[in-house]
Amino acid sequence: IAGPLHSLMALALRDLTAPVVEAWAAHEAQTRPTAARLAWRLLKAFLSWCAEQPQFAPALPSTNPAKTKKAREALGKAGIKQDALLREQLAPWFAAVRQLTNPVAGAYLQTLLLTGARTGEVLAMVSTPSYDPNDLSAHNDEAVLAKYQELNADTEHPLYNRAIAGNTYSPGSTFKIIDAVAALESGKYNKDSVIPNPQSYPLPGTDASLPNYVNGQCSSRTEASIEWALAQSCNTPFAQIAVDLGYNTLADTAKNFGYGDANLTIPLAVSESVFPADMQASQLAQAAVGQYDVRTTPLQVAMTSAAIANKGVQMKPNLIRSVKSHNLNSLYEFSAEELRRSTSEGIAQQVNDWMVNGVENGIASGAAVPGYKVAGKTGTAEIGTTGLNNAWFTGFAPADDPQIALAVVYEDVGATEGAALAAPAAQQIFEAVLNR
Repeated sequence: IAGPLHSLMALALRDLTAPVVEAWAAHEAQTRPTAARLAWRLLKAFLSWCAEQPQFAPALPSTNPAKTKKAREALGKAGIKQDALLREQLAPWFAAVRQLTNPVAGAYLQTLLLTGARTGEVLAMVSTPSYDPNDLSAHNDEAVLAKYQELNADTEHPLYNRAIAGNTYSPGSTFKIIDAVAALESGKYNKDSVIPNPQSYPLPGTDASLPNYVNGQCSSRTEASIEWALAQSCNTPFAQIAVDLGYNTLADTAKNFGYGDANLTIPLAVSESVFPADMQASQLAQAAVGQYDVRTTPLQVAMTSAAIANKGVQMKPNLIRSVKSHNLNSLYEFSAEELRRSTSEGIAQQVNDWMVNGVENGIASGAAVPGYKVAGKTGTAEIGTTGLNNAWFTGFAPADDPQIALAVVYEDVGATEGAALAAPAAQQIFEAVLNR
């Protein structure tokens, strides 16, 4: 509920009647039920708090227009000082609310990267929390510097463009797309291969085990095909595949999809995605499920899906469509450019089919769009020992005529909340684009 945190204050101070507030809550309940219920409870708590403050009680929403008008007049006389006093007194409350809502429904949609599946065009790029660039373009140098220092000191790092740079992420189970490609390319595995699917995999040379994914149907089978394991995001089959193939094979496949490319630009500089060197078997098993020290950007994850969509060819991503001179003559016009071949057309088509199955019959079903074939893969990347995760979705649509590919990641959420956020967010984007 990041935006409404300050909107809650506005609702109490502006000329809004109770029915209008209720209508807002009803609208939110249809679009984001979990968030809306929490928002409505917070709103009522906020208004109750205001009612206990004598200087703000007159500003509460009311069905009485005369009372609302008097409230506006009372606040108008107080002016800036009253507003500053309100902000000062509410600061601790807002801090508490932010802490409360973040792990439940207020998780930031940290990053979205939408690209042309066959062209590499960056069609949309979102990174939150963000900032107003107007604050850094004023004529008052001191004010601009002060604002920049404030933004730079913000622990939530609004200056980072998380889509391409800043803190890179563990890709979680989105990396299993690369595992699947490596398995098929090796010749050791094919679409009919069956792999043991234990509920935990003893990490070689250690006393630790890698658990299977618990929120799908992984526990229902002791063996699994690659297709089924990918659809249910089972960890233990892919860990075994990685250890069987060995470090060099998996590292080469990751490189073919762009890991280790330190020179990528769009033309903004892109942080390098990293598949660690010299891993032991236990570490390789963890890396196979996008953990250990594997690090990536949402752009890289979107490019991986786009390469599968584009018959194994990865296109160079580009943010700039055209450049014009002062007299509008064209200095540059975008044209699609092949970056590398990531895998063969046949293997790309096989993984495409598997990703479609993940949406139609697996845990990525939240991304399904009626009337279209959607290909997708979810991911849940654990963050240290906090119990929180980064929740991923990547995919493309339509799978039989790919137009767009995307990656979306929510930071610092529980596993259940992440599943309810990432794939449905992708579904809304796919639906909006495909049904234009």
